Amino acid sequence: MSAKDCSNNENLSDVKAVVGPMHSDSALSVASLLSLFKVPEISPFVTSTDLSDERYNYFLRNVPSDDAQIIAMADIVQHFGWSSVAVFSTDDLGYGVKGSGLLSVELQARNICVAYQTRFNAAYTDFDFLDMITNLR
Repeated sequence: MSAKDCSNNENLSDVKAVVGPMHSDSALSVASLLSLFKVPEISPFVTSTDLSDERYNYFLRNVPSDDAQIIAMADIVQHFGWSSVAVFSTDDLGYGVKGSGLLSVELQARNICVAYQTRFNAAYTDFDFLDMITNLR
């Protein structure tokens, strides 16, 4: 079986679904547009819970949403009986800040102490991370 030649723009009207984008903010914008035309969007990396809203009923993901990941992390902490944890997260608003905040709330609801919480960004070096870990001791 040979692959269909799709190298010209004449085939755009044949498109039945879109794969991507790979980031939540972009996926939200694309999902809004694609839903108007009832075109499915499949994103392999997007975890934003905003896309779980019924407005995005043509959005599909193959990874768990942020909420599901937060519950799983809290389940693991609880399963192992860890009574006090540190939460490290990225400083981006969509995933790191929102996710770490929701995780802290979920852990505290289970009577698990969030003893230390900090954020980092892509510019951090190994020395910056070493300082963060040293602060735990």
